[in-house]
Amino acid sequence: MAHCECESGGGGGIGERRRGWNCWGNEGGEWRALPGGLFVRLVIRESDVRFTLIPLYLEGMATGRANSVEVISERGRIIGLWESGMPTREIALTTGVSQRSVQRWIKRFEEEGSLHTKPRSGRPRVTTPIDDARILNAVEDQPLTSAVHHTRNLHLPCHPCTTRRRIHEANIQCYIPATKENLTQQQRECRLGFALQYLQADHSFWNHVIFTDEKYFSSVEARARHCWRRGNTRYHEENIQERARSGRVGVNFWGWMWAEGPGELVSLSGRFTGKEYVKVLEDVLLPTVRCMAIPHPHPIILVHDNSPVHTSNVVKKWLEQHPEIEAINWPPKGCDLNPIENLWAIMVRDWDVGEQRTCQAIETKAFDVWESIRRRPNICQNLVKCMPERINEVIYANGGWSSY
Repeated sequence: MAHCECESGGGGGIGERRRGWNCWGNEGGEWRALPGGLFVRLVIRESDVRFTLIPLYLEGMATGRANSVEVISERGRIIGLWESGMPTREIALTTGVSQRSVQRWIKRFEEEGSLHTKPRSGRPRVTTPIDDARILNAVEDQPLTSAVHHTRNLHLPCHPCTTRRRIHEANIQCYIPATKENLTQQQRECRLGFALQYLQADHSFWNHVIFTDEKYFSSVEARARHCWRRGNTRYHEENIQERARSGRVGVNFWGWMWAEGPGELVSLSGRFTGKEYVKVLEDVLLPTVRCMAIPHPHPIILVHDNSPVHTSNVVKKWLEQHPEIEAINWPPKGCDLNPIENLWAIMVRDWDVGEQRTCQAIETKAFDVWESIRRRPNICQNLVKCMPERINEVIYANGGWSSY
């Protein structure tokens, strides 16, 4: 039967020593962290099992890295090597710690039976626990407010930097907020009803849906970019994102996609009305979808938003004359549910038509990017694959925005 000797700490350090301390060998005698704030060192030698328990976090102990798992483990290793009979000089070479530090921790362990760092004097916290709780409550209630505002509004006796540190201590970081349109209660109810209606629709359904939309491409896309720079160099020429306000031109496009990739992209000239949209459906959508995606006589499940062009009487009449096209009753403000919106975002991610600010240059750029996406069908597959997740997020948000 294995023999076991245990030393469990209590109060300020390790408890009363038991016999057999000089039996601790170097092999296997490493310190390990356990749940509940304990450290254990276990040595198994033939039929003899020995272990030592040391409390990790005790009341009044210093916090932070001084008493972290890694630091205490390293100190425990020093004590283990010393108990095995290794000289302090060799311990220092083995652990990479100075010989003076090795001697100091051995002396501390002999006198106090502890491997923890004592509390250190330092500048006291300006805020009280009540102030910290007030800061966190204010941040949760008003997440879009700055630390300066919280400091002034709560009348805290500290600098906004201190308020910001208290927020970071609670593992709350500052990010750029997502920008979405405001939803009315009626729009939320429509979005929720749509999500509940298609909750049971799986990938086999969405993989055969044709997603359509219009997009306006400009010669200069107003898109914020990140800039890595040194301090006080914000207005250096290489750190400025130049934007041409005058002479900007743009072109409207219409396109469709499905799970297997992008379909057809066409440029639109002039004012886009219901009659023009019917021409696009008749001359572009029907022939290209039948040729590239859904062969005859299978029905075409169509997605387009609720813009006045799509809901005009001439479009409704045309759809009635084509029963093979089943238009989904799309909810208002449903841009986050349409994967083609993400496809547009991918196209403008690195949009730059160069110095030629002409409609021809924009069309050439758009068609080139569209064809490059066609050579990467996994993009559209991933966008359509997440349709069930989009539906579930709208339901979870009670008709609110999803993360797409």
